[in-house]
Amino acid sequence: MNNHEKFTEETEEHLESIHWLLVTIDICIDVVFYSGAVFTLFLTICLLYNFSKPNNILSTAYYYVLVLGYIVDLCSVITYILDASVFPEMSPMKEINNIIQWYAKLFVGFWNTLLVLNRLTALIWWNKHSKIWEGKIFVGIVLILFAYPFILNGYSYGNPCQLDIDDDECTEYMAESQNFAAIANGVNGILSLIVGLFTAFAARFSVLASKSSQKYEKQLLIQSIISSFLFGSYCALTAAYSILYPYQNDKDFAVLFDFTRDFSNLFYKIFYYSSAVLLVILS
Repeated sequence: MNNHEKFTEETEEHLESIHWLLVTIDICIDVVFYSGAVFTLFLTICLLYNFSKPNNILSTAYYYVLVLGYIVDLCSVITYILDASVFPEMSPMKEINNIIQWYAKLFVGFWNTLLVLNRLTALIWWNKHSKIWEGKIFVGIVLILFAYPFILNGYSYGNPCQLDIDDDECTEYMAESQNFAAIANGVNGILSLIVGLFTAFAARFSVLASKSSQKYEKQLLIQSIISSFLFGSYCALTAAYSILYPYQNDKDFAVLFDFTRDFSNLFYKIFYYSSAVLLVILS
């Protein structure tokens, strides 16, 4: 066997190993995607049931905002499944899915930041916490949360590619869109992590009404900080993915693009669904 044949054989084995690694990652994504969605649906139903009970301990702004995020994610899961498996050839369904996916990807950044800010006020400014997170002020916060994606990037609907992202002529637009989402979520990720770590440090010198209350609020803070770390990892991978997007068909970057895309999707699902798991474990 000459050097060229040996090199060719080693290259083929290397590519086959990469292929199976990517297949494994895709399987992991599917497992996390479907099992996480089912678990989150169950948890959302349980929380909504508890909200209906008078004077329930879970009937607080933190859990209300948490459930709103879960509902948005579940909507994105449903439209994705309908578009990919049920109505793959239906153009209106594809457009609806594109809108929901765009909305969910921008919504999640500000949603995570709000959860961390809620922990900040609960532990540092606990005497003013209820005034901020109840009544008209809280309604205003929720309205801003829902309007955030449109305020930030609603102008993008002036471009037809926003509804037809699979068009070959929309590759450049999609790269710009991914980059915009990565920056917007990255800013939220850094902000939430800084606020979470600051809250954890400052809470050591804060005195709540009771030790049991302090322990409960700190458990929710731990959940928020862990979620922020995972969200930051997702943002970093999304940034790499957006940079590589125009080169996805380039043989020199195709494998790297697939890695960043798959790991970005995996971390996004782990981030979203781990918050539900951590909530159950810590609470």
